Amino acid sequence: PGDEFGPVAAGFAEMIFTALLAYVVLAVCTTTRPANWTTKQRFHIGLAVGACYVVGGIAALRLSGGLLGPAVTLGVALEAFNWGLAHIFVLWQLAGALLAGCLFRLTHSEEFKVEDDEDGDTVASRSSVF
Repeated sequence: PGDEFGPVAAGFAEMIFTALLAYVVLAVCTTTRPANWTTKQRFHIGLAVGACYVVGGIAALRLSGGLLGPAVTLGVALEAFNWGLAHIFVLWQLAGALLAGCLFRLTHSEEFKVEDDEDGDTVASRSSVF
């Protein structure tokens, strides 16, 4: 964490911005394309995810280093040969990912609807992710 911030503040920042990043990835990458779209292209995905990563990284930079993900945290710890608080940050980041999943489930409940087909088997209502 930064010099003027404790591990709880740094961990909370990692959790919030990891949740934001994971939520945006879920919202733009896994939702059903609206029927009124005339294109099958999803070029906005990179812009949305990249913007979240840059904004979250800059906002959390002084607090925690702005790592925003367990893979980055473990990679930096391995490269520096310094585990320090890496395991704590990973736990905060995993909590952020869990928070994002719960928020996505609450805000995109139509993505999880199931229907019965003609054989009585339960199937997902959407035909494809892309």
